[in-house]
Amino acid sequence: DISQMAQYLSSFYRTTLNQGKSIISVKDELENTTSYIQIQRMMHSYSFEIHCEVEKDILDYTMINLLLQPLVENAINHGIDHKETPGKGVLTISGKQNEDNLIFTVSDNGCGIDPEKLKTILSNKTTGYGVRNVHDRVQLSYGQKYGLAYQSKINVGTTVTLTIPKRR
Repeated sequence: DISQMAQYLSSFYRTTLNQGKSIISVKDELENTTSYIQIQRMMHSYSFEIHCEVEKDILDYTMINLLLQPLVENAINHGIDHKETPGKGVLTISGKQNEDNLIFTVSDNGCGIDPEKLKTILSNKTTGYGVRNVHDRVQLSYGQKYGLAYQSKINVGTTVTLTIPKRR
């Protein structure tokens, strides 16, 4: 377990630091996020499952780094960790493309978000590298039509969708 954790941490920090660059391949962003998830699974005694459904055709596109990991972190810490319904927690990441964009979703079957909080989740000031930070960074880098969108139901779960333009 210690050896495996060291490998995940090494991979996580290598891809997070990205040699000081702010642009990363989708493949490396997913590797970073997957390493983070595996670390969390170990720390949570494998109490939740992960499903990853990413189209292979999008792996060579680029994106600003650290967009998916904070979304996954929130899904675990605020969704799955507070799940009150029966069954194991499930975290699902998907990535696909349409004509002009890359569309990523991070879904959990956790506790969901209160509808009133959901209305302000992208507009409230928060500390750290939360979802507002991700949303703002995406809009600063790619424009106002890109960013995050949330859907959530109490005791069913939450899905956040990240839309960015295709770039090589």
